[in-house]
Amino acid sequence: PQLSVKEIEEMLSGQPEIISELNR
Repeated sequence: PQLSVKEIEEMLSGQPEIISELNR
C-alpha cells in the first residue's frame, strides 16, 4: 500500500535516526 507524504512525515517525525539512515 502506498503511504501519503503526510503519513511518512508523521512516522519519521519521531524517528530522526531513521531519517539520517535514509540520507546516507
